[in-house]
Amino acid sequence: MPYLDKEMILNQIERFSSCSADILIPKVNEYVEPLHAIYRNSIFGTLDDYLSHKKRSAVRDFLGKVKVNYMDLPESEQTKRAFTNVNTPDDAENAV
Repeated sequence: MPYLDKEMILNQIERFSSCSADILIPKVNEYVEPLHAIYRNSIFGTLDDYLSHKKRSAVRDFLGKVKVNYMDLPESEQTKRAFTNVNTPDDAENAV
């Protein structure tokens, strides 16, 4: 995520600090971005247990094991840019 947005992150931190969820995940329409989420340290034991006992360890499957809140964000160019992922050399070249 080379284009993280400071304002978005600060808003996310403020929202997370006032909620009781274990994880706060940004959401645009039905699209969630768990890699841009904030996770409480208290989930590490649950996460370790999940990863140790599952053959399939998808983040989305783990979310059912803890309390999750979603932070609805508008669909905008700013949000789309902030959630741009770079996973391959081609992605990195196109992200510049």
